[in-house]
Amino acid sequence: MTHSKKHSPFKQALIASAVAGILGISPIAIAQNDTTQVKINSQPLAESLFQISDVYGISIFADENLVDGINAKQISGTFTIEEALDILLVGTGLLAVKEPNGAYVIVERQRQSQSDQRVNANRLAIEKDVEIIKVTGTFQQSLIDRIPLQPQELPFTLNVLDRDIINERNFVTPFDTVLLIPNINQLRDRIGFGGGEFTIRGYTGNALKDNRALLQTNGSGRPDDSFVDRFEVLKGPASIALGPVEPGGIVNVVTKSPESDRFMELEITTDQFGTVETEFDFNAGYVIGDSVRARFSGAYRDFEFDADPTQSETIAIRGVVDVEITPLTFAKASIAYQDIQTVPNGLFPLNSDGSIPDGFDTDTFFGKANARNNAEDLFIEGQVVHQFLDDLKLVVRGSHQVSDFSYDDFFPGIYNYTYSDGSAGIGLDNQVFYQYFGYDSLAEADSLFLDSQLSLSFEAFGQENDFVIGTSYYDFSTDFFSRPNEAFVSSFLISDINVPRFSPENTEPQEFENSESTELKSVYAEFAIRPTEWLTVIGGVRYDDLMQDTFIPADETDVTFRIGASAEFIDGFNVYLSVAQSFAPQFGQTVEGEQVPPARGNSYEAGLKGILMNGAINFDFTIFDTRRTDVAVQDIENSVPGTDQLFQTSIGEQRNRGIEFSALVRPLNGLTFDINYGYIEIDVLEASDAFGLPVQVPDHTFNLYGNYEIQQGLLAGLQFGGGMRHASERPITQSVIPDLTFPDYTIFDVRVAYPITPSLSLSLNAINVTDELYLKNAGFDIGFITGGNGFGEPRTFRVTIRGTF
Repeated sequence: MTHSKKHSPFKQALIASAVAGILGISPIAIAQNDTTQVKINSQPLAESLFQISDVYGISIFADENLVDGINAKQISGTFTIEEALDILLVGTGLLAVKEPNGAYVIVERQRQSQSDQRVNANRLAIEKDVEIIKVTGTFQQSLIDRIPLQPQELPFTLNVLDRDIINERNFVTPFDTVLLIPNINQLRDRIGFGGGEFTIRGYTGNALKDNRALLQTNGSGRPDDSFVDRFEVLKGPASIALGPVEPGGIVNVVTKSPESDRFMELEITTDQFGTVETEFDFNAGYVIGDSVRARFSGAYRDFEFDADPTQSETIAIRGVVDVEITPLTFAKASIAYQDIQTVPNGLFPLNSDGSIPDGFDTDTFFGKANARNNAEDLFIEGQVVHQFLDDLKLVVRGSHQVSDFSYDDFFPGIYNYTYSDGSAGIGLDNQVFYQYFGYDSLAEADSLFLDSQLSLSFEAFGQENDFVIGTSYYDFSTDFFSRPNEAFVSSFLISDINVPRFSPENTEPQEFENSESTELKSVYAEFAIRPTEWLTVIGGVRYDDLMQDTFIPADETDVTFRIGASAEFIDGFNVYLSVAQSFAPQFGQTVEGEQVPPARGNSYEAGLKGILMNGAINFDFTIFDTRRTDVAVQDIENSVPGTDQLFQTSIGEQRNRGIEFSALVRPLNGLTFDINYGYIEIDVLEASDAFGLPVQVPDHTFNLYGNYEIQQGLLAGLQFGGGMRHASERPITQSVIPDLTFPDYTIFDVRVAYPITPSLSLSLNAINVTDELYLKNAGFDIGFITGGNGFGEPRTFRVTIRGTF
């Protein structure tokens, strides 16, 4: 494309800016760290730069021949001048460089050092709803940075919870922040020690770290909160991103990366139970010239709980560096260590009618007083990026994770299988339970992850298009060592629940028991095609070869697809539609002695993303329908509770469908409302003789939170926040009583925060202010009343001091 004379005003503006630069004058009307509302349609880059210069009143230097023939994408939202320029220049091969007089010069990428390129790339923040998607540019950490995409282009749901939201809500377990997103249910216990499971859209979710596989047995492998920059939640089948996973979605934990400016952040938190948490984040900036940057994060946490002797102690530290090797090659490496020691509380059974036994509440200790569980985790990762050409890039990544787990008592919970009144659970006329001693155990887990991918950007249809092809390898193994104790102690009455109990001492040497391993080899390709400036088509295909060596070895291969489109038919509104496939391995043995086959499914999603009232309202609305076949459930007819005779079978087809709505509303300066609602309906369409849903989740989830910050006067900066979290009833499937459910619950939270100085702030979070007694872990994930139930947080007051230096 050739510029016509209609662009001459832009050329004149550039000449005027150049003259002003020579004279050392910069006509800055807006401070360059201030944000301004910007809305510019897709058009030639020259015109967009002229409008940006006019909106911000800041000089922009460029050679007209340099920007000639380049189209800029649409930009809409509230940004600083640097953010706006970064968005406009993504994929153009150009960069905006700030001059000493405050003006900006548009230059070719090759004319700037690679380290400076990273500085510019890491500045980019695209705001959409509650989402902050940081396009890291150089290194891959996000779920969507294989291909550069803007949020409105995504034909599926991606929610991002940034560090500000994590700090604002300040939950005891920071990972609980993902519960603010519709149709997510948390199954992790309060101590953070346990499987760490959660469900998304009615299916078990998987957790990633920087978009790569992550060990998370008993919660030890998940990154400490001090390492976390944000959580990304990708809804729908994620097989293209990860391979064999369930179709509800995945959560990606994005860790902190080095930044150019040096700073230190310190944080201290305590509560009424005696908890003390100290956390630090030191960004060293450039430590060697302008080519090596470093950042160090860590924490010491001493958690105390209302139920003695429950306790948890954590030591965590992580270091990360990025290096410019050559102007076209750069690398990043990190090492993280965590040590977690706990005295865990146990889970418990319910009465046979589904009610909580009298005397059970959050200060009841169901575990073993002398239980000592310890988990150590070492995570090493690296990444190398080489830019062959401006539009061709190679990325090679790898990580090695080693986790050791030791248990003085493997089963601290209490159970009941007496069925004294004909139903599962504790009989109303016979209030007894059994407490397992289980066995002492040691587990050693090891995982290796490698992948490489080649990405290409090219111009077609007058738009930028992207393509990536890659391969990955994942190897995971676990070895178990144990020494058996008694199977369980004699029965106790519920009235004696608060009498401390201890596991017997066992000094016998540990012996090897069994091992498990998984090996996954994958090849994948993805593309983003933009036939017009208002339409983006995204698709992908992946081949996976999965080998599992467990109790019954299995070798499974599959090919999965994804295709979707997002169209901006109306200015500020995007309509999207996607279709995706998934397959997920399942563990378990049928009564015939065979391993249950993988579950396979198809998912359909349609939605609308929009911006109303000049950005005062940002919203997303989604409809989804997912169907899976060969879903494994417990074979109730052939299983014998309380023994090793537990079998599984497959139901013919399961359908999960529902709607989700999220909105961020800013009616006044300083006032925001975050609204989230989800509805899901789970049906078994073709069931076998065995009854039971794979997971139990609430039909309705609703979250509302408002925050107001005083804008002027002596109390400027003072914030008041509060809201509610609601989950509806959940079905109890493992019961002969029809239509038995876990009760619904509504939790209220309140927050007050004040900046004592520009670098020091104080906040008070009151979590569950009404002290609602509710079941957070409800029968593991399949609706048991015989065990696996646990309470959510009681009323908790968390005081936090944060300082930035």
